[in-house]
Amino acid sequence: EIDRRLRGSKPQDFLPARTLTRPPLRAADLRRPSDPTEEGKALVRFARAQYLRGNESDSFDTYQMAIGVLSGRLKELAKAEFRRVFSDAADQALRTSTSRRR
Repeated sequence: EIDRRLRGSKPQDFLPARTLTRPPLRAADLRRPSDPTEEGKALVRFARAQYLRGNESDSFDTYQMAIGVLSGRLKELAKAEFRRVFSDAADQALRTSTSRRR
């Protein structure tokens, strides 16, 4: 702002061109996907990919997010996979999350 005032330039002169042409974000752009099952499946796929890349912490957190979104049989499958990948740490996390909900 100070540079702009000293030089007598307009704010647009200091912004990258792509910033000027980008449409503003709408609230609808920020909403979560409407289908929790699809969101949960996508989270499980992302957790697997993170684990394979060596990002175990991100993978661990993403599995927990997926389990929180999924329901029924898919939730149980996600829990089983989480336990297979992270064994005791997954068991502890699942026990902790269950006890917090009570």
